[in-house]
Amino acid sequence: MKFACQDDRCYYTSDELPFDGFVKTGKLAVWQLLKLLEGSRHQRGKHGPEAKYNEQYLLFVRSQTIEIFPAFYSKLSANRPVRIVSSCSYIGKTSYCIDEELFDLLTNELLERSSYHAVVVSKETRRPIAIPRETSQAVIQPRDGKRPLPDPTFPRRPSQHFTHRRAVMASDTDANKHFNQAGYLLFSLDCISLAAIAGSLSAFKTDISFYNAKKVWVRYLNEAIVGEEVTISCWEDEECRHTIWVELTKGSKVIGQCQLQFYEDSTNKDIESLPQAKL
Repeated sequence: MKFACQDDRCYYTSDELPFDGFVKTGKLAVWQLLKLLEGSRHQRGKHGPEAKYNEQYLLFVRSQTIEIFPAFYSKLSANRPVRIVSSCSYIGKTSYCIDEELFDLLTNELLERSSYHAVVVSKETRRPIAIPRETSQAVIQPRDGKRPLPDPTFPRRPSQHFTHRRAVMASDTDANKHFNQAGYLLFSLDCISLAAIAGSLSAFKTDISFYNAKKVWVRYLNEAIVGEEVTISCWEDEECRHTIWVELTKGSKVIGQCQLQFYEDSTNKDIESLPQAKL
């Protein structure tokens, strides 16, 4: 792994990807993509433009939006080098946005584009605090609109939906002993897989890893810790059956929301070509 900053951009290079990040289809799991992005964000926090302020505050990621291109599924392998380029695209009074782009280092092809919105909070009070104004000089205006990106209008959960429950395990938590950001997406994807296998989703019939996600949006509303039970509910969009909504709750409290859009020409051929298991 290599990390460097130049001209208000940070460059995170990984010479290879973890083998266990790839699922049975041979593709990098989407939730593992979040772990890869977290690695880049961790290095940026330690060595990037914001590093000198990290002793003063904590960050709460409010939301993130990820756009995944077809080459992500066709090019990536465990020994494929990649680079993440990140830059600050917005600084408000108490929050900022970081834009990220994932490139195939061999071809320089863009594989993924993402943006996350983080709120700066006090370590003592956990309340939002003002960001030092001098950091505004590091903002690079995005080419594709203003930041933060608007959240989709999350629909009311319909009466017909699929529900799954599971406990937060120690391996699902971060250094602060809270449910990890990538875990929200992992729980959501597993719920969608179960719903598909149960016949609750019209566009998907089996493990969701056989289908290629096109766009992912996650909003983090509350935290969970080890041992707490999380209820995950999913349903397909009224207008587009290749769009799935997911809501994560802890008791009566909503802790997370997701929207996942899938390519309509997804990898059904891979499913059909799988050999039937024989004893």
